[in-house]
Amino acid sequence: MGNWSVYDAIGSGYADKMFFNNNGQDYGTDNHNSVVGRGGDEDSANGQYRTRANGYNDVDFSAGYKDGAEIGIKYGDYTAATIGSDNIELSVNNMYPGYGQLFRSDIINLGTVAAKLSALSFSAAGTEGGTLDADTAGMLGLALRVCDEQDKEIYDLSKESNATFTLGGVTFVRLSALTDATVETLNQMMTASDPMGRMDLYIGVAMDPDAAGVYTTGSTAVKATNEDANTQNQLATISVDFAWDQFNAELDAN
Repeated sequence: MGNWSVYDAIGSGYADKMFFNNNGQDYGTDNHNSVVGRGGDEDSANGQYRTRANGYNDVDFSAGYKDGAEIGIKYGDYTAATIGSDNIELSVNNMYPGYGQLFRSDIINLGTVAAKLSALSFSAAGTEGGTLDADTAGMLGLALRVCDEQDKEIYDLSKESNATFTLGGVTFVRLSALTDATVETLNQMMTASDPMGRMDLYIGVAMDPDAAGVYTTGSTAVKATNEDANTQNQLATISVDFAWDQFNAELDAN
């Protein structure tokens, strides 16, 4: 489905990356990490999506590198002018049950010392860092998968929890299972300045398409009445931190 996709049940059911770069705009020309454009004008990714979703939903979103800058060196088929960052910001507003977005990016080691991905930690919070509303935490889910360049799986968050739901063929872990930070030791090495040592990151967020299967109840619990207000206008902040160690053991001295 390309490097970015939106699962919204409109038309074919999802809009992939090519939907957002079909006019050759600058937000879609990097074939490695196409980060969708910000803003609401018709030529931005958000503007194109608003046209597609007109009459169906009022979802707004943005995705981009925080404090992005040129990487400054040639790395494999990346050029020195390629934009990168240590931080990616994703935001989705006015989500509804059955809606999800997936994003893909590369992780590369630009240093001169080999690095090892040693741990991942996850957390979820509500407004101003407070406790996330229980109904919202149950309805929203996070998907995260790390693979090598041959698509060999290094880590899959969905295998760490039974608190999941599936949307568009992707398994999401409910935020209720991530409100307390969890850490997984990986011990996966990335060789310095070696293109084969880079990793692919897949990350996504979605809302449960309604466990009851009849009405949007605003909760994963089966209830007798419609309680949409339980999850309307709620804020969730998700944090994923990657822990790296410098690593030179068992490497050829040359």
